[in-house]
Amino acid sequence: MRKSLTLLLVFFILSVGALIFAHGWVNKAQDVVIIDETVLYGDKTAAEGLRIDCNTHCDYHLFWNTAYTVGEKPVIETVFDFSQAQRRAAYVHDFIGLMVDGSFSGYDTSSSSGIDMENQSAPVWDVARRTEPGEKHTEVVYFKDYYDYYPIGVGFDMPGGGFAGADEVQAVFNEYFKIPVWPEHKLIITVEKDAAGKARSISRSSVEDHDVYLDTRSVLTDTGCFFTLAIRTTTGLLLDTSRIPGGYGVYYIPFNETSDAPNTFMNQLSTVYPVDETAAEIISLQTTVDKSRLLLVTKEDGAYMLTVIDAVTMEQLQKMKLFDVTEDMSFDTIYTYDDYIVPYASNGRFLVMTENDKGVYEIQISAELGEAKSLRYSPSLSAPVMDFDGRRLVVSNFQTTVDYHYSNVACGFYLAVFDQSGLIYYGQYDHSLDKSPGMDYSGNCLPSDQNPLTVAWSS
Repeated sequence: MRKSLTLLLVFFILSVGALIFAHGWVNKAQDVVIIDETVLYGDKTAAEGLRIDCNTHCDYHLFWNTAYTVGEKPVIETVFDFSQAQRRAAYVHDFIGLMVDGSFSGYDTSSSSGIDMENQSAPVWDVARRTEPGEKHTEVVYFKDYYDYYPIGVGFDMPGGGFAGADEVQAVFNEYFKIPVWPEHKLIITVEKDAAGKARSISRSSVEDHDVYLDTRSVLTDTGCFFTLAIRTTTGLLLDTSRIPGGYGVYYIPFNETSDAPNTFMNQLSTVYPVDETAAEIISLQTTVDKSRLLLVTKEDGAYMLTVIDAVTMEQLQKMKLFDVTEDMSFDTIYTYDDYIVPYASNGRFLVMTENDKGVYEIQISAELGEAKSLRYSPSLSAPVMDFDGRRLVVSNFQTTVDYHYSNVACGFYLAVFDQSGLIYYGQYDHSLDKSPGMDYSGNCLPSDQNPLTVAWSS
């Protein structure tokens, strides 16, 4: 009996030891992330010392924070974490600023219990009035028969709650922006009513080549909201802005995060930077990272021009050409960083610009993403991360996996390095967590919601 107890105790100790060993082995395997490098173009030494931090998760329970350092022998370090409960990053709201909507835009709506007609525009009301119970009726109407000036709905998404869309706010805004209706603007309106005469469905759209659209940009600084606003025809014709105080240009509304009286600030609406509409078309409005300057892009004289404006004094600090206008491209955006900016065009052209000691931007790199025509996959500036060391720009972003079930961003990434001569290195980095994607999207390993990818040159 004593011998049996001794053997049982030995087996128990061995079993506990095996479990401890297995647990340690499994945890060690969890920590292992393999990243396979494929040089697609150029010399990898151009990326020597680059550190890429790639943060991934699986269903918000499993987390891998992996640091990859490029070198002859790459260094890969991974920290693994597990959470019994799903652990999601706190939502960070990206404030929009100004939000506008014209009642002349198209839409479709339906309701089996009947549509509330009180919120419908005058043209829809008119067509509904001529629609009999149980009938589906369509008419083409002129917008000018109902309005002298375009009605513009306005709302604000700002820190502290912003402005509510109160009637007095709408009235002040529309009094300031009195843009006469284009005489050729036509609407197609269809109303369907049930047997009791209630509207069950409404469809409204503009007649092709007789449509207009709102063109607006909005940015926030610490003191207020800067924005542009124009109404254009589908052929690009800018409608009459002569009745706007100060005319076409950049407008401003101050705000106070603690205020609940939106009309107090709406009454301070003003034109702060006029633009000659006969010579220039506003394309983009952004701010520097510190929000001290506005970055205004216009199209004029066959070129996309950058105007740098002091956000406090509205003084023009600089104006320079970015790109020539061509048929195969349009201006896209400016990626802004603390000590450099990257204007980018849709055909892949981009610039890297830094400030000199006088605060004036100078071009350091002018290149094109697809310069290496032999590449099967060209570098992309879709959701990129970048770093510039004063001589070289690195651009990185995730690979994209697409199949017939879903499209999602993979954990693997690309690296592209540019200098004054253009593209000097391009590499593909395949992540081991992408090896066996599941059919259930939630079971895939995916980039983290916030700061999933960062890249930096070593100091």
